Amino acid sequence: MVDMNSSRGDVVSEKYLVSVATYMRPEGLERLLDSLGAGTNGRADVIVVDNDPDGSARAIAESHSVTTFYTIQSEPGIAQARNKGLEYFNPEYKALIFVDDDEWVEDDWLKTLTNYLDSSGADVVQGPVVTCLPDDCPTWIRRGGFFQRERAKSGTPLLSAATNNTALRRSAWVQAGEPRFDTSFSETGGSDWDFFWGIRLSGARIVYCNEAVVSEDVPPSRLSARWLLRRSTRSGIVHSRVRLKYNDHPYRALVKGVPRAGYYALLFVYGLVIGRKIPAKPFSVISFETGKVLGLMGFRTYEYRRTDNGAPVA
Repeated sequence: MVDMNSSRGDVVSEKYLVSVATYMRPEGLERLLDSLGAGTNGRADVIVVDNDPDGSARAIAESHSVTTFYTIQSEPGIAQARNKGLEYFNPEYKALIFVDDDEWVEDDWLKTLTNYLDSSGADVVQGPVVTCLPDDCPTWIRRGGFFQRERAKSGTPLLSAATNNTALRRSAWVQAGEPRFDTSFSETGGSDWDFFWGIRLSGARIVYCNEAVVSEDVPPSRLSARWLLRRSTRSGIVHSRVRLKYNDHPYRALVKGVPRAGYYALLFVYGLVIGRKIPAKPFSVISFETGKVLGLMGFRTYEYRRTDNGAPVA
């Protein structure tokens, strides 16, 4: 463990900071830290931000050799936890890399992601997340392709990014005014989409790197049509909220979404009748476009609101 305030000498331009926000996922956190160990090799420091005021992640984080910093953010909220990690993003680091505590990485992940950050000249690089479904996953989810995010060619420009596998160049963050995650998104989700949207509008370039892969698993509570519908609808709501916040053509985006939703409605019916399955993309697009309308009307879904005993609702 290292004291954040200790003197570290001259700026190390090729060093990176990996930020992990965690909340009551001890097994997932330990698996992530184990996977990070082989690939960091002194090229990255790791900050673990525990959003549990009781410090439930302390034992795992502080005892693990890969952890450089461990800190508690006692104020609940995913945005608050991410902001705590930003406090450690000093000029020593070339970039800050976000990963989630329910993921794990390959040995060459850090090298692949940071090399592409250099070779592409981009300010933000987002990598893919591959979801590993459990053996007892419902057949309709597996057949329909749910939870599997679309992949794109490396270099594909993006409107924004998530914090599940993303490198942010420090110079771009400074140029954007060293923004923080908007805490009004903490309970609804989407603070990362809002954060990177604003950074792009400040002039940053966000691209995709198809080779820098991380993996995740899915808890049983999410293996339902209800959760999938709520999740994709919530994404549409967030999209409209972000466009409204930045006055970035929210109604134009809605108009473009109407024919898109109609087209995918036809594909949804085709998949049901001909393919005899519930196709993931039409399902997600229709609910996403519906969410955009709801977002413009002021609706919210509170995916990350905690129960009275502190447990997450999803």
